[in-house]
Amino acid sequence: WTTAEQWAWLEGLIPAFVQAQQEKSTGTFFEDTYNEWHEKWPTPAPTEDDIRHAKGSTEKALAVKRKIMDNRIKFWFHNHTRGSSSGAGTRGVLKLSSPAKVVQPWQAYLN
Repeated sequence: WTTAEQWAWLEGLIPAFVQAQQEKSTGTFFEDTYNEWHEKWPTPAPTEDDIRHAKGSTEKALAVKRKIMDNRIKFWFHNHTRGSSSGAGTRGVLKLSSPAKVVQPWQAYLN
């Protein structure tokens, strides 16, 4: 959903995001980031479908499109800065099966 330029811009803000997390000031970080994003890349005008879904309000349709982009930005930072559980920088695979259990003698005849 981003261009190479937007991706690079977001990556450049990762250290500031991590610092904002440590200082517990992500609200201010995101507010500033959203405003900068929308200055650099304005939200495109809503389509006829967007306006129809917003019950005829162009302003509401534009606000919905902006909120969607804000959520994408927010989740991008959370997804690209979360820690990993291994030294390789990737998360481990979930173990969905449980180890085999020893069956009781009476259960062996039921299976």
